[in-house]
Amino acid sequence: MGEIMTRLLLPALLMSLLAGPVAAQGRGNFDDVVKRVEATVTPATAKRGETVTWRLTVEIEALGWHTYPTKQPEANAKSYVNKITPKAGGPLAFVEGTLVEPADPILKPVPEEQINALNYYEGTVVWEMKGVVRPDATPGDVEVAVPVKVLSATITAAFRRRR
Repeated sequence: MGEIMTRLLLPALLMSLLAGPVAAQGRGNFDDVVKRVEATVTPATAKRGETVTWRLTVEIEALGWHTYPTKQPEANAKSYVNKITPKAGGPLAFVEGTLVEPADPILKPVPEEQINALNYYEGTVVWEMKGVVRPDATPGDVEVAVPVKVLSATITAAFRRRR
């Protein structure tokens, strides 16, 4: 019998997309400013026990809009984060501590909220995380589901959020 291969489809991305306070202010909505949210697994074909890389790509098209990392450097900025929460089970065992944030965040102080350093990203950003194909993974095409919450806002709207 040949080696059993597990094919990882372009993963299903269970997303709770949050347009943030800007939609309520009538300044646009998530679908208007975020051109693409996509998750992929590389390599797309892997054997049980092999390590793969899960990638989340967010492409913000609108000028003046941005998104956030999953962690901020200050406690006062903790509400300005995206959430990536892989679940236990499924065909991949995600390796704890392997989430890599996009490089080179933009840093801005928000003195009215007592935030000295708020990190955010503009344009296209990518998060990566390692996963291992489980020994009991079903051979063939499988779906990899990772719940994600993406926050997108304008500079002005984000800073008005708590006023």
